[in-house]
Amino acid sequence: MNPDLARVADDLEIRRVLARYCRGVDRLIEETVESCFWPGKDNVVAGGFAGSPRDWVDFTFGRMRQDLITSHQLGQSLIEIEGERAETETYFLSRHAYDEDGDVTVMVVIGRYVDRFEKRAGVWKIAHRTLVFDLRRFDRGALQPKSDEPWPVGRLADDPSFELSLL
Repeated sequence: MNPDLARVADDLEIRRVLARYCRGVDRLIEETVESCFWPGKDNVVAGGFAGSPRDWVDFTFGRMRQDLITSHQLGQSLIEIEGERAETETYFLSRHAYDEDGDVTVMVVIGRYVDRFEKRAGVWKIAHRTLVFDLRRFDRGALQPKSDEPWPVGRLADDPSFELSLL
């Protein structure tokens, strides 16, 4: 394959891993999040947390299962690839809405995924991730449901994204 086309294909595959990670987090799909990482003992670092991808899922999902809704968006990614190794810095914006004493609080997090990817047997995955939290903001009473309908959390079985068989 043409080296320029191979570089573009690798870049796109890395971006797909990043997007798949966010979808897995927002939909609380443990297998999807874990599938974005190569196994390792302490290859995820976030604040005072250091552990394996499985530890990270247990740690974050334990808290996020209480959220009414979460939403992660990716910003720009700087991706540098050298052979079977890549280094990336990807900006993200996440929102977590949760009930706090009868009021909905929204935590907004702006940060960066600082990742080292490795390509093994033709597959790109995260070999090491450091989460950098640049800003956190808490807005209490910021959201109200449209009516008495349940919150559209994107995690319920009737969410339209679960009907898409290729995802």
